[in-house]
Amino acid sequence: MKNINLILIITILSAFSFSPINNVTTKFYIIEYDYDGRFSEKTIQRIETKGKTLDLHFYNDNFSIPFYLPKQFIDKAFKNEVVQTWARDDVEKNIESNWVYTKVYDSLSRVIRYSYSGCLICSNFPYDYRVFYNSDNRVIKLVNNVNGNEKFEMKYNRKGHITKLKFYTDEKLKILIKSK
Repeated sequence: MKNINLILIITILSAFSFSPINNVTTKFYIIEYDYDGRFSEKTIQRIETKGKTLDLHFYNDNFSIPFYLPKQFIDKAFKNEVVQTWARDDVEKNIESNWVYTKVYDSLSRVIRYSYSGCLICSNFPYDYRVFYNSDNRVIKLVNNVNGNEKFEMKYNRKGHITKLKFYTDEKLKILIKSK
């Protein structure tokens, strides 16, 4: 009898552990606006988010915005430093013929500016983002003055997940993504 009860308990627990109940799907509302700031389109997208942090890299991976991001915003290896990485080490370090990726770190090892010299004629577009943080060291704003004054603003919940991301061009809201 004990074996039957044990088998029954294992069967029930197995059913729950593989059921959709344990999946966490988050609903995202993507609202787009035209050049004049008028509502243009609204779409809803459901994404599996169990075990994921809804940070800027998540939004970049799933919605392709923000467009350019450093691999990490905090790197304890750098403090009050400027780090440059050239596209090619085998040629002269000259931004006219060799592009450079630059990150500026503050005293808390946070990236406060990142840029790429790039080329407007080719597909390596330049950018120059300033990064703003809240008191929890979460990125709350990115401002790119190279490409038409682009700006991204983020709101977080208590768990540190981005619940609202706004993308502006020339001070006009273009895209709003909200999670529910």
